[in-house]
Amino acid sequence: MSPLLPILVAMLGPSLADGAGAALATRSEVLEATRPLVPTMQPTETDHFVLLSDAPKENTQSIAGLLESTYRSFQQNCLRLGVRPEPLKHKLVAVMFREKGDYSVFARTNDGMDRAWAAGYYNPGADRLVLFDGLSDEKVQKTLGQLQAQNLRVQREAAAAGVQPLDADGQVARVQREIDAQRRRVAATASAGFLGTVSHEAAHQLFFHCDVQRRGVPYPLWLAEGIATAFEAENASDRDLGFQSENSGRQQTFREAMREDRLVPLQALVIAEGMPTDGEEDAIRDFYAQSWAFTTWLARHRTREFTRYLEVLRSGAFALPTKRVETFESIFGPIDAVERCWLREEIRREPGLAETAWGRKLADFRDGRPVRRSGGS
Repeated sequence: MSPLLPILVAMLGPSLADGAGAALATRSEVLEATRPLVPTMQPTETDHFVLLSDAPKENTQSIAGLLESTYRSFQQNCLRLGVRPEPLKHKLVAVMFREKGDYSVFARTNDGMDRAWAAGYYNPGADRLVLFDGLSDEKVQKTLGQLQAQNLRVQREAAAAGVQPLDADGQVARVQREIDAQRRRVAATASAGFLGTVSHEAAHQLFFHCDVQRRGVPYPLWLAEGIATAFEAENASDRDLGFQSENSGRQQTFREAMREDRLVPLQALVIAEGMPTDGEEDAIRDFYAQSWAFTTWLARHRTREFTRYLEVLRSGAFALPTKRVETFESIFGPIDAVERCWLREEIRREPGLAETAWGRKLADFRDGRPVRRSGGS
């Protein structure tokens, strides 16, 4: 045996068995409870997941591969944080519907969820991941159909006029190239959104199944969603997800929210139990982006405190509203000081943010203390 192996085992803890030991059991109570609900779906097995699906085989295999990438990234991130997740009890169960309508009926009937606005969810009680193939979305298919019809119309009109549609220098060819480019953009956007949802929800499943976050215990919404957004894949080839990777979509939204003074004060974010009360799509998108930005900053720059916070929350420390700020500050320090340190780092990474309202507020502080200015305080 290599002298390094015992050290590696000690570092990885029981999670090493998931990747290098005996194969995980396919059969589980979760799978036995789920199979009768989707009797016509075919299983696709990987090392750590059973994916039940009626989507095209190519799509199913691609998503199965992404689930495995999310698992590997989860293990790598836990190692970086110094967290020792519990080993998987069995292969995790995921369900993927080809049609959004079938997905919506399943979610409502079996999990009591109205998730018409989302491409997937994780049900902690049932410990299963439920998705629908993002490219089957009605709006996406309608848009692609309209573009295809437009392309055919251009071809017919060109033929009637005696124009050669494949003439590289002709107007018809330019129009067709633009239509094709639009179709690719629509398909790519839909695919990226769906892939992000898959890895986001799989991260929820892994963190809760492996008891890094405890099922049945209330968590700050910003933390739960901030963790999951850190694992959002932007394309099928993403292999390094988590707190050290970038999420360009969330980052762009966060910076726009900072520029336009739409950020929530950190104290309000820390104690929030739900999504923005107005329920507007833009406000919800801002909430996810701010949660991503703050959570990844903590994981990168306050790693020990972040890990300690996860440990404390497993005991139910977030349950008492009057103790939420106290619990946070007992680990990270005063919220105002944490907020300033975090936003300073964001401005360091994107200097243009110094001209925002949040940036100007930071200009009045140095090392967490008000700066005295001549002629005023």
